Amino acid sequence: MSFKTAISHLLRFGVRGVLMGIFILLPAVLFYLNQVGLRQSWAEEISRALSSPNFEVRVNKLTLNPFEGITAHEIEVHNPEGVRLAIINRVLIGLNLSELVHRRVQVESVELLRANLLIPTAGGDPIQVQDVRGHMLISPTQVHLTQFDFKLAGIQFSLTGAMRREGQLASHHWSSPPAAGPGGDFGKMAERIRKDIQEASFEGTTPQVTIQLGGSGSSPEDIEVPYILAEFPKLHWRGVRLHQVRLEATYSDKIVTIKSLSAEDERGQLNAAVSLDLSKKKLRLDVLSSLDLSRLLPLVSASEWTREIQLQSPPHLSFELNLEYADPTPVWQMNGSLNLENFGVKGVPFEGLNGDFTYRMGTFLTRGLVLRAANMDLKFDLMADAETLRFRTSGSVDPLPLQPLLGSGLGVIFGQMQFAERGELNFEGEMPIRNSGAITGSGNLVLGKTAMRDAWIDSGKADVEIKDRAVYYRNIEVRREKGVGTGNFIYDFGGKQVRLENIKSTLNPQEIMRWVDEGIAKTVAEYRFKANPVATANGVVDMAKPERNALDITVKAAAGLDYDLLGKTLSFGRTEGKLRLEGETLHADIAAARLMGGTLAVKADVPVNRDAKMYSISLVANHVNFADLTKLYFGYDNSKGWMSGKFSFTAPPTDSRALAGKGSIRVEDGNVFAIPILGPFSVILNGIIGGAGYQSARRATADFEVGDQKIRTKNLEIQGQGFSMFGEGDIYFVTDRLDMNMRINAQGVPGIVLFPVSKLFEYVSLGSISDPVWRPRNVPRQLFGAPNSKASEPERKPDAVKPGSR
Repeated sequence: MSFKTAISHLLRFGVRGVLMGIFILLPAVLFYLNQVGLRQSWAEEISRALSSPNFEVRVNKLTLNPFEGITAHEIEVHNPEGVRLAIINRVLIGLNLSELVHRRVQVESVELLRANLLIPTAGGDPIQVQDVRGHMLISPTQVHLTQFDFKLAGIQFSLTGAMRREGQLASHHWSSPPAAGPGGDFGKMAERIRKDIQEASFEGTTPQVTIQLGGSGSSPEDIEVPYILAEFPKLHWRGVRLHQVRLEATYSDKIVTIKSLSAEDERGQLNAAVSLDLSKKKLRLDVLSSLDLSRLLPLVSASEWTREIQLQSPPHLSFELNLEYADPTPVWQMNGSLNLENFGVKGVPFEGLNGDFTYRMGTFLTRGLVLRAANMDLKFDLMADAETLRFRTSGSVDPLPLQPLLGSGLGVIFGQMQFAERGELNFEGEMPIRNSGAITGSGNLVLGKTAMRDAWIDSGKADVEIKDRAVYYRNIEVRREKGVGTGNFIYDFGGKQVRLENIKSTLNPQEIMRWVDEGIAKTVAEYRFKANPVATANGVVDMAKPERNALDITVKAAAGLDYDLLGKTLSFGRTEGKLRLEGETLHADIAAARLMGGTLAVKADVPVNRDAKMYSISLVANHVNFADLTKLYFGYDNSKGWMSGKFSFTAPPTDSRALAGKGSIRVEDGNVFAIPILGPFSVILNGIIGGAGYQSARRATADFEVGDQKIRTKNLEIQGQGFSMFGEGDIYFVTDRLDMNMRINAQGVPGIVLFPVSKLFEYVSLGSISDPVWRPRNVPRQLFGAPNSKASEPERKPDAVKPGSR
């Protein structure tokens, strides 16, 4: 073979080999490198090249694509403690070829095309960021981010910028082994971000967040963000609806500056500016807001008070906040002003609240804070810390509508009151933040027309002190048209007692006692004074345990009073007495009351408990006009004389017919024959002793018992001129019936003459009280005709009539 032929064959073989390499071997190799990937050592080199002292990059697989270049797959990013921060499915890597020739790996560019990013969280599924598009150029002096766009939870993010390189990106020795799974502060922060984003929704155009990066990439502290712009056309988050939300901010030299934060809702606007110095640990916040805070309050605080505030119109709030948090105890300082219209607290409506305030070192202070409502106009000075609220207030107020805010003690008091006019209040006090019922303080109160349980006064004033869960009203002066009351009144809502000290009054006792206790007032109401008496009171009324009541009252009623006894009204003249409330019983002791020309002493035990079964009264009468008394109780017109006696009885409060007791009576210079039940004896006496029936009895006495709806006597004795009458029996005052017998004894010579037939002068009556029929006991009744038709005579029991003892 000639040389020329050999060269031709060699060239032909070489061309075929090149063609085979180009069309067969090279595609096979590229296919292998794209599917199987480069050697693991290359992946490790790329990982070292992408890592820095602040984070470690792990490339699990490295492939070569003839069209895209070197592609890193399943990239993991860890912090120095080994906590995984992110997972990226694929990244295009651009290498410096000149450095690669010298067997050195230097990353020149990083590109993400429709990559997926997973950010682990501390308490749930990772945050998924999809369709990430980004391009980063890496030079010896800087890292230039030409594009980094992604969409997360409906928000479009766009990042650009350039960061200086201070030192080469190189592999770094990680002292701590990688932690398995998410954790650390980054994971917790990512979880909070994920939850907040999931609770947000957007309407209209897509929200945009644009971030420009700068500074040095050697550490997070050296990164600068010259420009941040966030725009949200409509944002819904946790029930809050905002629109036109716009934020413009920067970050440089460890200082975060929010130049402008603005937002709007249906009722107002927000404008704010923030400066946060991370190195000095200082925060400054300026806010001007008229947003509707009704939905924001529960987000600010989960405490119960935020749920008790109802806002009908947005508050106008402006404040400047400074915070220094370098020390373990942060230092807060705030100055601002508030103007709030039409709001409610626990359902209590208010018209307005406005004033300036300041907060420093845990203490809140305001002066001249004005609170207005339909029922009040108060000015406050307040100072509050974490434990105690101190306040000073003055102005006019009707406390009744404020009842839900006053706690169980004061609320009970004002819940029973009525205010036709506002009261004037000056008060200075304090109370624990966590216990509004433990308020203490002092001041003075001036009342206009006011009522307690419908008992009205025209005016009142008192010095007021609140301490130990009690309200002390000292130096009281209460006035009505016809009286005045003074003294001290203590309402102990902790011990549930009312205490009266040195009360002196010329007011109506019934209405004044209604301020103390409704049950006592009803009992006192039975004594109807003709003019306001002079009264004093000292003691305790216990609302929880009535058995501990101990109240002393003295009464001097110069004009007298009316009192109902046994269904009739007794009209007393000048009366003086003492009342003592002991337990659930009111003890009355009236030593001497003028009554019908004489006097009457009364001792009574009257229960104030509605469920009480009995009351008891003891009466001692002296020289009372017998004619007036019998006319009042029996309708007799011609009785004469003077009555003295005593009577003690018990009876249920609602049924005088069940009265039971005993007593004695003495009538002098009287005309007992004017009493209907004894009237027939005038005719009988004339038949026995001529003219005796027309004479008045000198004296009548009797002991008696009352019970079973009847009056029983065994020793009725009537002494007249020339005769004596002795009787016994029962008077049924409910059924209008008599069951009595009487014996007549003549005195002097007639008595001696008639003694043999004295049995004939014993009489018995079984008729009615109003129209009695008397007949001789020992003469057959048929001789006297039929019984009176107005009251038929019942069958008499064998022991119903007993012989007289005289």
